Amino acid sequence: MRNFTFYERFSRAYHDYPSLSKLLVLFTVSGGGLVAYAEANPTNGAYAIASSESESKKKKVVVLGTGWAGTSFLKNLKDPSYEVQVVSPRNYFAFTPLLPSVTCGTVEARSIIEPIRNIVHKKNVDVRFCEAECYKIDAENKKIYCRSTQDQNLNGIEEFVVNYDYLVIAIGARVNTFNTPGVEENCHFLKEVEDAQKIRRTVIDCFEKASLPTISDEERKRILHFAIVGGGPTGVEFAAALHDFVNEDLVKLYPGVKDLVKITLLEAGDHILNMFDKRITAFAEEKFKRDGINVKTGSMVVKLEGKEISTKEMKSGQISSMPYGMAVWSTGIGTRPVIMDFMKQIGQANRRVLATDEWLRVEGCDNVYALGDCATINQRKVMEDISAIFGKADKDNSGTLTFKEFQEVIDDICERYPQVELYLKKMQMSDITDLLKESTGDVAKESIELNIEEFKSALSRVDSQMKNLPATAQVAAQQGNYLANCFNRMEECEKYPEGPLRFRGTGRHRFRPFRYKHLGQFAPLGGEQTAAQLPGDWVSIGHSSQWLWYSVYARHSAPAFLNPPMSTNGALVVFLSTIQVPIPPTLASHRQNPVILSCSITSVAKVTRVQAYVAYIKGVTEESSLKVVVEFKRRQRKKKVETRNYYCENIKTMAGPCEVFINHRGSDTKKNIAGLLYDHLSRLGIKPFMDSRNMKPGDKLSDEIDAAIGNCKVAVALLSPNYCESRHCLRELALLMESNNRVLPIFWDVKPSELRVNNNGRQFSDEEISRFDRALEQVKNTIGLTFNSSKGDWSEFLEVASKEVKNLLGAITKGTCVSSLVVYTGGGGMESCPSKI
Repeated sequence: MRNFTFYERFSRAYHDYPSLSKLLVLFTVSGGGLVAYAEANPTNGAYAIASSESESKKKKVVVLGTGWAGTSFLKNLKDPSYEVQVVSPRNYFAFTPLLPSVTCGTVEARSIIEPIRNIVHKKNVDVRFCEAECYKIDAENKKIYCRSTQDQNLNGIEEFVVNYDYLVIAIGARVNTFNTPGVEENCHFLKEVEDAQKIRRTVIDCFEKASLPTISDEERKRILHFAIVGGGPTGVEFAAALHDFVNEDLVKLYPGVKDLVKITLLEAGDHILNMFDKRITAFAEEKFKRDGINVKTGSMVVKLEGKEISTKEMKSGQISSMPYGMAVWSTGIGTRPVIMDFMKQIGQANRRVLATDEWLRVEGCDNVYALGDCATINQRKVMEDISAIFGKADKDNSGTLTFKEFQEVIDDICERYPQVELYLKKMQMSDITDLLKESTGDVAKESIELNIEEFKSALSRVDSQMKNLPATAQVAAQQGNYLANCFNRMEECEKYPEGPLRFRGTGRHRFRPFRYKHLGQFAPLGGEQTAAQLPGDWVSIGHSSQWLWYSVYARHSAPAFLNPPMSTNGALVVFLSTIQVPIPPTLASHRQNPVILSCSITSVAKVTRVQAYVAYIKGVTEESSLKVVVEFKRRQRKKKVETRNYYCENIKTMAGPCEVFINHRGSDTKKNIAGLLYDHLSRLGIKPFMDSRNMKPGDKLSDEIDAAIGNCKVAVALLSPNYCESRHCLRELALLMESNNRVLPIFWDVKPSELRVNNNGRQFSDEEISRFDRALEQVKNTIGLTFNSSKGDWSEFLEVASKEVKNLLGAITKGTCVSSLVVYTGGGGMESCPSKI
C-alpha cells in the first residue's frame, strides 16, 4: 500500500473540500494578524512594566546549603511573594543516614540523592540555584560573596556577589579532627556521598593489593586492617556494614586473604553508642565481639601516620601503636571557615557554632537565620526574666501573685521557656501549680499567694533541664520546616501574632518558638539486626527493629522526603536494596526477560532476591538477564542445602546432653539477656539449651524440653516481670525443682517477693497452682542474682552470671554442692537470703 506525503494529502483535501480549505486559510491569516497586533500594542508593554515592578517588590531570600535544613526549608516554602536564590557547592540533596550503606554497596549512591533543580522547578515560588561556594557573609550590607566550584576557566575562578533581604544559613559543619596530627592526610571521612564512594574504592583497593603475590603476610595483615575512629552511630553503623560486606561478599572474591581481615573500632569513651540506652550499648558491644570486630574503648587516637595509628589509654595514659591499611574518622563536627569568619564579625568569636534565639534568628544580626549543624539555639533562662514574668503576671501590682493571676500566664511561660515543661515531666508533676506548692506548702490552689522571693524559689531549678539539641538530620529537617512555615505566614502573623507574651516588652511574639520533637533513633548493627530507641523509653533490638528501620528510611529516603507522591521508584530502590524478598510466582511466569539494575562490584558478588525481584518488575531485555536469574536460582538452591545442613547439625547437638538449661519468658528476655547469656556461655565452651536456639520447626515442644531438663547439669531461671503469666515457664521451673537440678535464679527487673502465680484468668488448675507455688517458693529461697536493666552494667552482669554458671558446673564435677556465689545486685538489691544450692 502506497504512503502519501503530507503535501499530497493536503492537495487532495483542498480539491475535495475547497470551502473548508479556504476557511482554514482565513483563520490562519487572522490568527497571525492578531498575534502581530498584540505584540505591537502598547498596553502589552505596560503589562510587562507592571509585571517587572511586581517582581522588584518581592523580598529576596538567599538560602546557603542544600542539606537537610536548607532542602526542608525549600520544600515547605509556599509563599510566592518571595524571590529565592539557593547557593551551594552541592547541586543535590543527599539522604545522609544511608551513607554507611553506600560505602559497601548495599545501597547505590544514586538512590539516596535528588538533584536540587528537581525541587526548584516544581515550586510555585520563584527559586533559582547557583552551584557555588559562599566564602564571606557581609551582614551589615546584606551581601554574600561567592565563588564557583567548577574548574577554572580562562579568566580564573568565577566570583560574584548576591544581595539579600533575608539570609538562611544552612551549610552544615565539617568533620572535627581535634587538631590530631595526620588525620587530614591519612583518614577518610563520611560526610558526603563522594566520601562514601571513595571509601568503597579504597576497600576494594586494599583487597586487590593484599592479593598481589609479592606482598608478605605481615604486610597483608596491615593492609587488611580497617580502623574506625569514633564509636558514635556513624562509626558503629559503618563498622557493621563493613563487616557484612567483607564476610558476605569480598571473602568470596578474595578467598586467599579472608583470614587476614581485621576491623577495629576505637572509642575514647567507656562505651560505644553512649547517647543510646545502656541496653543497646551492651547489646552492640556483645554483638561486635561475637562478630569478631575488635572494640577498644577508652582509647584516644593521638597521632596518625601513613602506616600506624598511635592511641592513648585514657585510664593508664599508656601510648601504643598499631598498623592499619585504611582509617575512617567519625568523631563529631567542627566549624566551617566561613562561619568562623562570620562569628568574628558579629561578636560570637568564642563559640563553636552560631548562636540563635528560639526563632532561629542569629543573635546580633537582622534578618539572618541559621539552621542545622552550623547553629545552636541559645535558650533563654527563666531566672533571667523572673522579675519581668512576675511583673507581667501581677496585674494589680499588689506585690503578690495569686493563683488566678498566675493561671493566666501559665501557658505563655511553658511555651516561651520549654525547660519548664521538661522539668515538670522529669519531676512527675501534673502542672506548674505542683511546682508552686513546694514554696507554699500543700494548700488549695485558690489559696496560693506568692511574693517575688517565693516565686523565684519555686522556679529556681527549672533551668537545669536546658540542653543543646543534637546535631542530627532530624533536628535540621524540623528546623527547616518550622522556618518555612514562619515565612509562609509572615504577613498574617504580623497582623495577628500567635506567639507567647513578650515578658520584657509589650504585645506578643509573632510566632511560637521552635520546639524539637524527638522521633527516635536507629543504630543498624549488621547481620539484619538493628537497635531502635523511640520516645517513651521504648527500646527494641533485633530483626523486627531492622524492618522498622527499613520502613522509616524508605518513607524518608531522598525521593520520598522531597516529593512523596512521585517517589515510588526511589523509595523502592532504597527500601528493597538490602532486604531479601521472595519472587512472586505470578511475576516469574509472566516476565520473560528479567534484568537487574546497573551492577557494581558488590552487586556482582551478591545477587540478592531484591535484585531479581526488581529485574522481574523492570522486564527489560539485556544479554546479562539470563545469567542473573541463573545465578539467583543457584544461590537459592545453595541456601536450602545450607539450611538443611544447619538443622541436621542442630539435631545432632540436641541428641547429646546439654550442660545448662535456660528457663526464660521469651517475650521478656529472648531478645536481650537470654540470647546474650546463651552466646556468652557458648563462647566459654559450655553447651547451653534454649528453646528458640536449639529446636527446629516440627519438634514437639514438651518432648524436647523435658529431655533437655533431664540431661542438663545446671539450670538458669531468668525470672522476669511477666514470668508467672506463662504456664510453660512455670511448668519448666517445677520440673527443674522436682528433678533436684542445680538452679541459679536471676531476678531480672523483678523482686522475689513480686513473684506469685496469677490465676485471674482461671488458666491454671488447683493442682497446677499448688505445684507452681512450691517451685516458686523453692527458687525464692535459693541464692541468686538480681539485676536492674535500666541501671546496671550489662557487660559486667553477663561476666558475673557466666562465671557463676561455670563455678556451679565445676562444683558438680568435683562432687560438691555448695555454691561459692558472690551476690551481684547490679543496682537492684537482694531480697532472698543466702542458702545452699
